[in-house]
Amino acid sequence: MMSGSSRSTRRRVLVAQTNATTDPTSQCLDPHTHDRTDPASQWSNRHKCTVSSPLHLGGPNNVCPHCGALFWTEERVRGRGTQQPIYNKCCTGGRIVLPPYRTPPEPLLGLLNSRDSKLSNHFFDGIRCYNSMFAMTSMGVHVINSINDGRGPYVFKISGQLCHRIGSLMPSGGKRPEYCQLYIFDTENEVRNRMAVSSHENGTFRPNEAIVASLLTMLDSHNPVIRAFRIARDRLLNETDDRCSLKIFSSPKQHRNIYSASVAAEVVGLVTNDLGISDEGRDLVVQDHASNLQRIKETHCKFMAMQYPILFPYGEDGFHDKLKYHDCRQSTAIKRENVTMLEFLHIDCMID
Repeated sequence: MMSGSSRSTRRRVLVAQTNATTDPTSQCLDPHTHDRTDPASQWSNRHKCTVSSPLHLGGPNNVCPHCGALFWTEERVRGRGTQQPIYNKCCTGGRIVLPPYRTPPEPLLGLLNSRDSKLSNHFFDGIRCYNSMFAMTSMGVHVINSINDGRGPYVFKISGQLCHRIGSLMPSGGKRPEYCQLYIFDTENEVRNRMAVSSHENGTFRPNEAIVASLLTMLDSHNPVIRAFRIARDRLLNETDDRCSLKIFSSPKQHRNIYSASVAAEVVGLVTNDLGISDEGRDLVVQDHASNLQRIKETHCKFMAMQYPILFPYGEDGFHDKLKYHDCRQSTAIKRENVTMLEFLHIDCMID
C-alpha cells in the first residue's frame, strides 16, 4: 500500500503538472527532485537554434515588360514559368497605362536633389508644412496629437472619418484667408500671408521666405489648376459684378483605353458668373462666397493635385472613376472595364 506521504507527494506532482499544462507561465515540480523549475526556460531551450549565415535574397532584378516595375522572381503570377513571368501588382500585366513622370521644375528639383545643402535639409524637414502652405483643400479630420508625448517615431492618429474639403474663393466675416483663398485674396502680400498661416498652424515651424517665394513662382508658371484660380481672382477684381464661380472639371478627356496626361490640356476649369445648381453635375464648383465647406471627392481627377501641389507641381491628374483598362492580350482576364483606386495606387507606387 502507498503511504500517506507518498500519496501527498504524488498529488502535488499531478496538480503541478496540470497547472503547467493550462498555464505555460506557471511553475512546476520535478517529480524526482521536488525542485521548482521554470517551464518557460525549458520551452525556450527546446527551440533554440544557431543561424550559421543570414539569408540574402538580393535585389528585385526582374522587370515588368509593360511598366518597368521591379520584382523578385517569386512575386510572379502563380502558375507562370520563369521564362516569361507576368506580374499583377503593378500594371496588372499591361492593362493599366499611365504617362511617365515628368522631371520636377526648378527650384523644386534642386531642393529635392541637393540633400547636402542647408537649405535643402530645411526643406525636407518641413516638406509637409510647405505642401500644406500651397494646398487648395483642407483635411477634414480630428487629429489626436496627445499620443506623441515621447521620443518615439511620430504617430498619425485620427478620430472620425477622413475627408478633404474646400471653401469659397473669398474669406467671409473678416476671417483669415486659407488654402485656395490665398490664391485669390490679397495676393500682393501672398508670401507673407502663407508664412503667417503656416506659423499659426505649426508654432515650431519657421518657413524660409526665399523658398516660399520661389515655389509660388514655380506653381504659377507650371500648374494649370492654380492658373484657373488666378483667372478667378482677376475676374473678381476687374468686374463690377463680384458674383463668380470656378468650375473644375471632374474627369479629363480620355481616349478609349489609355490614360491621357492632363498636362497637355491647359483647360482644367471654367470661370463663370452664371452657373446654376443643375449645371454642377460631378464637377467641383467653388463659389465666390459660401458659409460652409464642401467635400471634394477622392475620385475627382484634380483631388491629388489640389491636396498635394508639391507632389504634383504640373497639376497632373490623379485617379478618377472614368479611367479605363488598356487592352492587352497577355494580361489576365478581368471582367471590369474601369481601373480601381487600389490598382491605380499600386502602379503609382511601384513605378520609379
